[in-house]
Amino acid sequence: EGRVELSNKAAAELLSPELNQLPLEEWASRYGITTVDGEPYAASDFPLCRACRGEHVRRVTFISRTSGGTDRYLSASAMPIQTPSGAVTGAAMVIRDVTDEHQYAEMLRHVNAELRRQAEELEAVNRVLREATEAKDQFLAVMSHELRTPINAIMGYTDLLDLEVKGTLNQDQKAMVGRIRETSKHLLNLINEVLDLRKIDAGQMELTFSRVDVGEVVDSAVQQMLPLATSKGLRLTVEPAESGTPVVVSADATRLSQILLNLLSNAVKFTNEGGIRVRYGTGEDRVEIRVKDTGPGIPPSQRELIFEEFYQIESGLSRSSGGTGLGLAIARRIARLMGGDIRVESEYGAGSEFIVNLPLAGIQPGDGPSGKTAPVPAGP
Repeated sequence: EGRVELSNKAAAELLSPELNQLPLEEWASRYGITTVDGEPYAASDFPLCRACRGEHVRRVTFISRTSGGTDRYLSASAMPIQTPSGAVTGAAMVIRDVTDEHQYAEMLRHVNAELRRQAEELEAVNRVLREATEAKDQFLAVMSHELRTPINAIMGYTDLLDLEVKGTLNQDQKAMVGRIRETSKHLLNLINEVLDLRKIDAGQMELTFSRVDVGEVVDSAVQQMLPLATSKGLRLTVEPAESGTPVVVSADATRLSQILLNLLSNAVKFTNEGGIRVRYGTGEDRVEIRVKDTGPGIPPSQRELIFEEFYQIESGLSRSSGGTGLGLAIARRIARLMGGDIRVESEYGAGSEFIVNLPLAGIQPGDGPSGKTAPVPAGP
């Protein structure tokens, strides 16, 4: 007859205590029932009414507005009650309050929408950064090449002046020519560092692997740095492997020399008294080259930062030593490209020790006596 015959306490709490006395056709208006989109709910579409017509209704969600004006989301399933012959004699409905679930789902939708918006903004920023990085790399490459041409010309003319091709120079003039040459070499080295960094980032650096005698590379690098160390009153010593046998690695000889020269140059630059010691030897399948100085040391908070591009412990216009802050960054990247690494151990105020480790020689048969040339992928 369109009225509820039996209901439990939960149903009364969700709808109203007079649930059993209210005809079904009045429920929509009495309980403020609407669809989840806010559209009016026809009495004939209510799940219990549809079940009375023989329909099976599963999990229909609708909104019921309480007397206090609060919206609650209810989920209902209804089934017809039938005789053995199939005649519908009534219907039963189960309702459940899903307000919290709906609010949680709405919150997730808002969060997901915000995340998508932020992801789109981040992608736009990344795109701009990539374009800026590409433009920066292109600019550095072009400018570096353009700068090398006049610097090489300056160095060429300096050599001609030093040879006195255009006339005799006095001692003061020769000293000035020497300073021009050294300054030009320093500037050329800075430009080469920028070019090396760009090549590594672009994956364009090629390494020529061969069997390299570590002792020969160390001795050559030490001999190049010896005059500078001596001019500062520093001792520069080498301690070869204890075994006395040659220590051989699989590496690019030129790039390994570049790494050692950078470490030695830094050691001499930042050490004012005492000396620098270079040790090398083998351990399992690795070779270690250690460059230890008696300089000021490195604070613990900066021992990894010094390997970042353009980072310098001394910053600002008042710093006592020059450089771009690229040397250690490039040295570590090259070491990693050769299958090794560089780390630092330091006691602040008592010196630092940089350790280069590389794999022992392991050239595959068929590579030939000169080794193999391999393009190096981009990446740190």
